[in-house]
Amino acid sequence: MAYVSRVVDLLDPSLNTFSTPSIDVARACVLRGDLAGVRAIDGSFALVASEGITVRMARSMDRPLRYFLAKRHEGPVLYVADRIDTLYKALVADGGDNLAAQFHPSYTRMAPAHHIVELALVGCPDPSPGYTRFFTPQRESLPGDLDEIGRRYIGALADETAKWLQRIDAHDASQHLDRAFAVEHELDLELIVHAHALVSVNAHASEAHVDHRPLPGDESDGPPKGMGVEARKISSVDHRAPPLMVLFRIVDRRRRSNKAAW
Repeated sequence: MAYVSRVVDLLDPSLNTFSTPSIDVARACVLRGDLAGVRAIDGSFALVASEGITVRMARSMDRPLRYFLAKRHEGPVLYVADRIDTLYKALVADGGDNLAAQFHPSYTRMAPAHHIVELALVGCPDPSPGYTRFFTPQRESLPGDLDEIGRRYIGALADETAKWLQRIDAHDASQHLDRAFAVEHELDLELIVHAHALVSVNAHASEAHVDHRPLPGDESDGPPKGMGVEARKISSVDHRAPPLMVLFRIVDRRRRSNKAAW
């Protein structure tokens, strides 16, 4: 019998939220082990690609990517998913060679973020993966000017926020946009940046609302709910208050008649 290896990709491609390059080009970069190409993927991703017995995987920090190697008579099969239960259900569904009986959660492995993971499907024992880091920022590269560091920090935050808003608006232009923040020292800053990015991305956006709500399970009273604020004039948050969840609602004046109540 011919030796056959197999890769089962259970990752949801709709969760990849990058604009450049295309998904095919991004996957080809992963397959080649192209560190610069994978580093250039601008957004959130979890990708697997294979050729022959060689499998390569890569993910961004926010996307889990877990794998499990099962053994068959005709050759190994690598299952790749974002959840352990997804791996197990796929093994049960495939059924042959009693694959599910081989499974235990501790036998799965998580691909580390910011690395290209390389496996060779060569059967038993499990392969020893190789890890090559594609995200290698230079240390101590910023100037000693705190104002310049602040500009770069806030500029990066504003750029990423604008990309997030553009993705949501393209997905469903009719919806209001809600975002939850934990009350931390940088909350005021994030609210102001979100409001600024909102106006930059959507010239029709006219206002934002901040609503303070207790975290689930917290019975303490917080600031009054429904505190309305202008997009360019967001009021501060009392950090001495009990733990709160802050909802930031973006309101488009073109859709004011459809505004939902808190």
